Amino acid sequence: MPGHIPRAQRGHTRKTRTLLLSSALLLGACGRGPASEFEAGVPTAENVKIDVPASGSQGLTASGVRAQGQGEESELYRMTHGVTGAVNFWTAAVLHLVRDITRHPPTTMTETQAVWGPHTEPLSKITWKLTVNRVGDGVHDYKLEGKDKTKDDSAYVTVLSGTHTTAKDATTGEALEDYGSGTFTIDWDARAQIPDHNATEMGKGTFTYSRLAPGSQVTVAVDFNQIRDAESGQRIDVDYGYAANPGEGGTFDFAVLKNMDAQAQLERISIRSRWQETGAGRADVKFSGGDMGAATATINECWDSNFLSRYVLLSATTTEWNLSYGTEANDCAIQGASYFEG
Repeated sequence: MPGHIPRAQRGHTRKTRTLLLSSALLLGACGRGPASEFEAGVPTAENVKIDVPASGSQGLTASGVRAQGQGEESELYRMTHGVTGAVNFWTAAVLHLVRDITRHPPTTMTETQAVWGPHTEPLSKITWKLTVNRVGDGVHDYKLEGKDKTKDDSAYVTVLSGTHTTAKDATTGEALEDYGSGTFTIDWDARAQIPDHNATEMGKGTFTYSRLAPGSQVTVAVDFNQIRDAESGQRIDVDYGYAANPGEGGTFDFAVLKNMDAQAQLERISIRSRWQETGAGRADVKFSGGDMGAATATINECWDSNFLSRYVLLSATTTEWNLSYGTEANDCAIQGASYFEG
């Protein structure tokens, strides 16, 4: 799937995060300071985690979809699981870093602001600084900045920025860790201006999320702008949307504009995956726009609670899919196609 992070690229990103983390652990004084509103003022990876029923499979890119048979593991389930895993990886890589920083006492703190850094690890080329500001009751904005340590402060660039509203316990009024709502942007183009960046990481990702309390609905929307497509190496835009009610299953939407043929125009590929708590679900795919003009093509697939494909319906034969099987009434836990139009 375009926008999916291949295993090799994940390794580079993990190495980058490791380098950043070693710096982060030294930003404050030794030992963890007391919990504060500023520590709670930034999201955790759990705030924006996307949960999809899991098998042991690896995710696939779009070119990996093949002519599967009935009773084999669903390719569109595997694609959904792979893409959601990639989104979780991006958020965890950055938000774990920020949370590790805030586990240490701030370098400076006032009633309305806490600053960690600036700090440069002895063997690092990078100076980092995290700033968290109170802008309202339980509402904070924050930014993570970095620069080449040999340059002056005018060289700082913002790698991560956002606003977070802390969720609070209805009885005690205390902040609930891993719960809240807000939005943040990861800027990989800015990161490229700092030493030791990964050349495959580019563009921006804007995340909007809400996870307000245990048992409440979870929503995560992601707008990737001009990131690198692992298949073509070109810059593309990708949109993701996730919603789930604990105990009731969920929905995950993703769409990409990409040139699917030798012509100049971009086609739109959208996938809406829905699943029950048992893991049984379906995906509805639509190809439209670009050189297709007013025409559309669709693929519909249902899988059972063991993620095995039971139903496939094609509106047109493709090089990856060339057969249909099963009946929707008998083989789909979720009835009726639903396409992502956002």
